[in-house]
Amino acid sequence: METFLSLLLDLAKSDPGRPFIRAKKQGVWHVTSRLQALERASTLAQALEKRGVNAGDRIGVFGPNSDQMYLAYLAVQSLGAIPVPISNNAYGESLRMVVDGTGMNRVLTMGQQHVDALLECGQQSVRETIYVSARGMDTYDQPDLAWADQVMEGISPDIGKLEEWANLRNPDETAVLCMSSGAADVPQMIELSHSALIKTAQAIASRGKVTAKDELMAYLPLGFSSDFLFSFSLALASGACMNCPESDDTVLGNIQEIGPTVLFGPSYVYKYIYAHAANRVESETDFGGRAFHWAMRKVMAVAESWAEKKRPSLWAMLLRFLALGTIFKPYLNVYGFTRLRLALSGGTPVPFAVMKFFHAIGVDLRETYGLAEGSCCLTIQGRRDWVHGAVGQSLDGVELDLRNNEIWFRGPGQMKGIYNDPETTAAQTVDGWTRTYDAGVLDDAGRLHLRGRTKRMGEVDGAVFSADYMEALLKSSEYIRQAAVFGHGREYPVAVIAVDGNITRTWADRNNLRYTGFADLSAHPEVKAMVRSSLQEINDTVQSNPGMAAAPVRRFALLNRSFMASEGEVTETRKVRWNEFAERHAGLLDALYGGATEYTYTDHADGRSYTLLLGDV
Repeated sequence: METFLSLLLDLAKSDPGRPFIRAKKQGVWHVTSRLQALERASTLAQALEKRGVNAGDRIGVFGPNSDQMYLAYLAVQSLGAIPVPISNNAYGESLRMVVDGTGMNRVLTMGQQHVDALLECGQQSVRETIYVSARGMDTYDQPDLAWADQVMEGISPDIGKLEEWANLRNPDETAVLCMSSGAADVPQMIELSHSALIKTAQAIASRGKVTAKDELMAYLPLGFSSDFLFSFSLALASGACMNCPESDDTVLGNIQEIGPTVLFGPSYVYKYIYAHAANRVESETDFGGRAFHWAMRKVMAVAESWAEKKRPSLWAMLLRFLALGTIFKPYLNVYGFTRLRLALSGGTPVPFAVMKFFHAIGVDLRETYGLAEGSCCLTIQGRRDWVHGAVGQSLDGVELDLRNNEIWFRGPGQMKGIYNDPETTAAQTVDGWTRTYDAGVLDDAGRLHLRGRTKRMGEVDGAVFSADYMEALLKSSEYIRQAAVFGHGREYPVAVIAVDGNITRTWADRNNLRYTGFADLSAHPEVKAMVRSSLQEINDTVQSNPGMAAAPVRRFALLNRSFMASEGEVTETRKVRWNEFAERHAGLLDALYGGATEYTYTDHADGRSYTLLLGDV
């Protein structure tokens, strides 16, 4: 009868002094032991009970990754209430939709920034906001605001009370409301039970051998369903310690200080690190660059042998050992990966060049596949079993079924349902199976290969067309950071591209190009020619491989900036919001299909006029 509260109670009984969570505040790491976590959660839970929180109430948890926010989950769950994680920087209409859409009556938050966001977003549900930090709150006199220190004043920790509540809780109760992928037309709140999340986390821990000796980084926004699984749930299921950075700006530095052993991140996190490393390589002397590429070849020869289930020769293993020790060890130190033994990625595919780099420096990077409706993880790659385009085999207990190439699944991690929407729940769950609306194929080894969202697949000019699949291929280029591909209902596919600023600047400097900023760099004819060359290589690969046959991109545009979540173009996890993107850039798409070579528009993001380069592939 496991719930998250019962798991922490068991962990505290086995080793009460072991660190449960670390958080960096004002330059100092603060450690909360398992016993201290129980004491702090019990104090807050008692305070909430006194203020009328009941089982089934939806309670917002709004703020940064911090010990206070994660312990708030436990306090809320102790009473049978349901936490609703809200990302630190949520504001405006997106915040209002989460608050009013779930009918939450209370919000536990960090401080002034979040109080202001709640007051300004127009929500109508919240009756009380409890804030942790009183800094800047002196002039606020709203009766529905309360300072956490005053709320908990006079309340003593009571582990016995937590044990009583734990006996009242049921593993099938809703543990959290998580938002489904923001790339959907209408994001929905998914109900996940304690049992679903715990069993999924236990399966991940078993597959990745995650134990109480491991250190996790809890740095993804709270609103990401993957944070709830790979930080909070995995820590409680395995006994590992969570580590919270001081701020979004200090994540990489804090990773260096902690040296995590297990890390989960969207693919863009790993591509950022790869781009940073590639910049260093390109800036090296000729000898340094040649040494790096020599080392890469030697370690990749061994990695590819492992992937093909072959035994590398002793000489190949010796050269790999030499390359790791002399060339790649400094990279591990720079990024805080000296102790990293398991790196997991999800959301969007990891570019093959990035995958090769991490395996080259000795990091076991594995892709996963999941969605909120399945507790965020259905498959995971095995150790030394990485295959380009595959996202691994199903977790223990998870069954996959391909129906007309659409992925259906069933298993312990299935959602309870879509919150307050029984009709959509019934349409998505049939005879115990849940549909994903994603297309894919299974190879002979049971590995899942994704092909994108079913609604974005079809035919263009007689060839198979998957916009998601093409976007993933385009982003595999080191020079392309983001791509949005369109083609449904049109005569051929086109792409809107944002180049990777770091790598493209290094390339431009090496080729003695003059530019004044990102927009000017993107509008440079030689950058356009370089991107065209990359696209031609990708199109040749697509058309020459029957297993990846797809309609090639015919025309492209280089955007003057990166895609922006604040402009509604992408989600916080950088998935393209295709409908919103197409609506905002309708003129650009018309220019692409009209054969134009330039397009001038006023960018809503800053109100300035830009001329974009358009071209044929």
